[in-house]
Amino acid sequence: MEKMKSALEIALERSKSLDNNLQKEVGEVEQQKYVKAARALGRSLLQGKINKEGIRESMLRYPQESREAALKAFLDEATKGMDVTNTPLVLQAVTFLKDDAKTRQACAEVEKIYRRYILEIKERVTELQENTGKLMREKLAGEGIKGSALVGFNIKHLGQWKEAAVRLQEEYGKIVQGFRAELFND
Repeated sequence: MEKMKSALEIALERSKSLDNNLQKEVGEVEQQKYVKAARALGRSLLQGKINKEGIRESMLRYPQESREAALKAFLDEATKGMDVTNTPLVLQAVTFLKDDAKTRQACAEVEKIYRRYILEIKERVTELQENTGKLMREKLAGEGIKGSALVGFNIKHLGQWKEAAVRLQEEYGKIVQGFRAELFND
């Protein structure tokens, strides 16, 4: 017949169970602190306040058990704010912090697409400036303004440019979403 447990033994088992649960909760709270800090590092990278070396230094100060979750949080935050203007910066930080073959390949693919988009944007700007410039020069020449008084025209306010920029950013956003999916698909 099995020995019956005394009240003391039962109390000790329960306190041990509660202690384990408490330690687990404290560990999760501690980890959340580092995850939150890593997200702040991601935002700082996007704002240009910190470089990839500074991020690595900060993350190396985190406890070993919190680093993986912190790295994922950083990557999530940095890639969430990724667009055509900050792609090289984000890709450099990603490959610097997570240097594996899959990540390098994903970053290389996005970098190729990024370069293609930059060329397309430059071509579109040149085309719009030429077309708009020609029309504006003709209009101003008709009013008697010509020569050195004419300078290049800013196309950023044109509806055609705004439409093209929005379209390119939406297309690029889809590329970034695919990159994020590949980056976080472990």
